Amino acid sequence: MRRLSLLVSALAVAGLAEVGIANPQDPPVDLVWRPASARLPEGITRVDWHGRRAVRFDAGDPHAWDLSEDWGVAVDIVGPLTILWELELTEAPAEKAPIVSKWKLSNGGRSYELGIRSDRRLFFSISASGRWDEAAAELTSTRRLEVGVPVIVAAVFEPGVEMRLWVNGEPSGRLAIGVPPSVHSSETPLWLGSRPPGELPLDVILGPGRLSPRAWSEGEIGRWARQRGYSNAPPETPTFDQRLQAAPLDVPIERLTDGPAVHWFGYYDKEQMDPTGRWALALESDFENRSPTPNDIVRVGLTDLRDRSWRTIGESRAWCWQQGAMLQWRPGHPRQVIWNDREGGRFVMRWHDLDSGETKTISRPVYHASPDGRFILSTDFRRIQDMRPGYGYAGVPDPNREVLAPVDEGIWRVDLETGEERLLLSMAGIARHPYPDADPATDKHYVNHVQWSPSGERFFFLDRWRGSRFQGFRTRAFTAAADGTDLRLISDRPGLSHFVWIDDTSLLIWRDGAYRVYPDDGRKTEVDSLVAPNGHVSLLGEAWAVTDTYPRGRRREQSLLLWHRPSGDVRLLAQLTSPSKYRGEWRCDLHPRVGPSGREILVDSTHEGLGRQVYLIRFSELPAPKVTR
Repeated sequence: MRRLSLLVSALAVAGLAEVGIANPQDPPVDLVWRPASARLPEGITRVDWHGRRAVRFDAGDPHAWDLSEDWGVAVDIVGPLTILWELELTEAPAEKAPIVSKWKLSNGGRSYELGIRSDRRLFFSISASGRWDEAAAELTSTRRLEVGVPVIVAAVFEPGVEMRLWVNGEPSGRLAIGVPPSVHSSETPLWLGSRPPGELPLDVILGPGRLSPRAWSEGEIGRWARQRGYSNAPPETPTFDQRLQAAPLDVPIERLTDGPAVHWFGYYDKEQMDPTGRWALALESDFENRSPTPNDIVRVGLTDLRDRSWRTIGESRAWCWQQGAMLQWRPGHPRQVIWNDREGGRFVMRWHDLDSGETKTISRPVYHASPDGRFILSTDFRRIQDMRPGYGYAGVPDPNREVLAPVDEGIWRVDLETGEERLLLSMAGIARHPYPDADPATDKHYVNHVQWSPSGERFFFLDRWRGSRFQGFRTRAFTAAADGTDLRLISDRPGLSHFVWIDDTSLLIWRDGAYRVYPDDGRKTEVDSLVAPNGHVSLLGEAWAVTDTYPRGRRREQSLLLWHRPSGDVRLLAQLTSPSKYRGEWRCDLHPRVGPSGREILVDSTHEGLGRQVYLIRFSELPAPKVTR
């Protein structure tokens, strides 16, 4: 096999065993990393570790170790892969943090990554397409690492066959369904102790490591661990999926709407069912599986749950597949329905009274109505559509498209009794609130996901932006008083997503692998509540919550589950298959919504092959929780 002498010299300096790197035309070979002779980037120290040399990473000090740069190669393994590493976790990570990563959060940037989650379980990710889609998979270990205890870990990928994890030579997780057919060949560099370009740093001591372009057997991994003196693997604990499968609930699911038209409600933080439990709101369309155009009109209506009959009450030219038309019952007014529409080159809100048949128009679109129904919060759907198509509305261009943070748009409050409009917070004012890696010359902001607190005294929102210093979007969460004062930063940590108010003093937010409780005090503290895939969470009373997952595995199953928050008990309600054509902007998330009694759950689903339709689960009583904490 022909070698490049210059490259071999670089490998020796970097602390690799020769094992060597081949020309691109040659098959890849084993790479062994030896910390005793490795060059140390800034922020990383060499330490004595159980009689050997190792390196220590401190998440409190920025560290960036580009192994590709040190080694002179990208370690572009695209077929079988084995990663083996000796390490000691020095502090549990606050979020998923990589041990070794060739994984950038951009389309085409993902290849492979091995790391540790906030619950101290290993995770092993592979993408065959460079995206997070059906050609990608992640495996979680059944064993939790202990802080301060040395271990040897292994991850094995056999294309299209299986992914496996080991701790101290003992099996610790296996995935044999939906395994990617290859590893994507990306330009992303290989990083140690953080994700390129230096995100999610890990508190860890790393000893020798190895990357191999073949799938090692269980016997080889066991012998490798024993030869290095590792045994007594930590005990296995059930993973999230194992817990779900061990506790399924036998509950019927009823379809409320029928074809040939498709029906859906949209998002999960609105009231779909009226206070009497008789009527369920929905949108109706004669097409799906493409982006809406300005000329596409959907019908607004409701289903009578007594006989499943449909009644149209209006129409909308301002809608999207993910969040619908912000259709909802007006709180405190059981016979009034509100939704968004387009009129005269602007987005507006319709206000329909079921008894009189009268429909009024409000000059700004609704995002969320206050608990007493007097006020609405409004955001700029033109800008949302410009920055994230599929979450705003087609038909009205953003007049501030070239403005990074407009002073005349942001979060508005409209008084439905007086018609008074007030700009509570401008995007320019929000953007001035300091945040990491800010670049005022390139960061373009928008506001989304606005929600009143249970009392209506405060509201929550997400500020999102994109700029030149990173790939994709960044997100941070705020709350403010009902008049826009007393702005509080709740979190600016990576991975913020779906949320719900628990009460007037705390919120439940999914962030980077777990639902976490945040106090509404601006201190940016958080407490893990449930480690689970990202989903859309709503509360059922004080103890229970319902949430879902995105499609997972080769069958693209979306899990619907109940979660007893005090005990941590998780119960599977349903696994509903989403056909592969429902993806991207026009995917159909379950978006579970809770009915007025707390014993009804409504979802949008495509699992019966009838297009998206609305389904209902009813409980006579909620299950008794099992003690799991």
